[in-house]
Amino acid sequence: MKKAVLYITMIFSIQSFCQNNGSITYHGAMDLKKVSESYNSGKYDTLPSKRKDIIKKILESNHIVEFTLDFKDNKSKFKQVKKLKEDDGNLNLASIIGGKGIIYTDLSQNIILDQKEAFGELFLVESKIDSIKWKLTKETKTINDFVCYKATTVKIIKNSSGVHEKEVIAWYTPSISANFGPAGYCNLPGLILELKVGKFIYQTKKINLKIINIKITKPTKGEKVSIEEFDDIGLEMSERLIKN
Repeated sequence: MKKAVLYITMIFSIQSFCQNNGSITYHGAMDLKKVSESYNSGKYDTLPSKRKDIIKKILESNHIVEFTLDFKDNKSKFKQVKKLKEDDGNLNLASIIGGKGIIYTDLSQNIILDQKEAFGELFLVESKIDSIKWKLTKETKTINDFVCYKATTVKIIKNSSGVHEKEVIAWYTPSISANFGPAGYCNLPGLILELKVGKFIYQTKKINLKIINIKITKPTKGEKVSIEEFDDIGLEMSERLIKN
């Protein structure tokens, strides 16, 4: 325990500057190597035909999506900006997996609000920041000239086939003290420059820490539900589709 406290203290001590205002541009896309591994594994033959079609489409044309993360003081807003490759008439898988809504975080209030359309309705899904249990490591790599540390957690997925865990890997830099990241992942001792959620990767393409007039507005439209309630709605809709 003492070693863990000492390690975290060390990370904070090497921060080169304190920056709480800025904007980050991420490019998000599927990890084709991992998708290909799934395609070539023996498990592929046992998948439903719809899942097989999705995997084939990903391999045929990987869509890249642009996202922005604006942050100021204790708040941030993450949203999709645009697709960087034109659709070929197929399903825009990267956009769907990466997210099309707005994700708002407030560190001081310990909340994440994910405003998104689902099942033909607009939802405002609330979860707690401290529900993300990070495991810090000493592993490092350099991203955009910043030394980054690796942290991991898991995302719980509930669907008609049961409860599943999806691995989440974050690379954060203590050199930028803003405790934010893409897709609502935050509360690490530094800014997340790369994030991998399952087979989807967010990679930093542009960092702007000189913006002064940043306005972070809290989303209010949509039916407000907890993450647990939203999962239950999804399960109910899946069961209806299966029956029909």
